[in-house]
This record gives sequence, structure tokens and C-alpha cells, in this order.
Amino acid sequence: MSIELLRGNRGIQSAILSVGWPVLYLITVLQTLFMIKELVRRQRGFTV
Repeated sequence: MSIELLRGNRGIQSAILSVGWPVLYLITVLQTLFMIKELVRRQRGFTV
């Protein structure tokens, strides 16, 4: 039964994936940028 549902919702699945991957990518990039910003801010405190 579940296999048939998946087979019927293949278009919906691909739509979710095509939307989901860019969202995951954006979240990952934003997290990375935020971490870099935090590191830079920490290093700026210890001015040499």
C-alpha cells in the first residue's frame, strides 16, 4: 500500500526534493557564514 502511494506521489516527492535541497543548502550556508562571523568577532577582540 505504501509503495503504491509513493508511486502515485512521485511528482509530489520530486517537488518536495527540488524545494528541499536548496532550502537545506541555504540553511547550511547561513550557518557557516554565522559561524565564520562569530569566529572573526572573537579574533577581533584579541587584537595583536
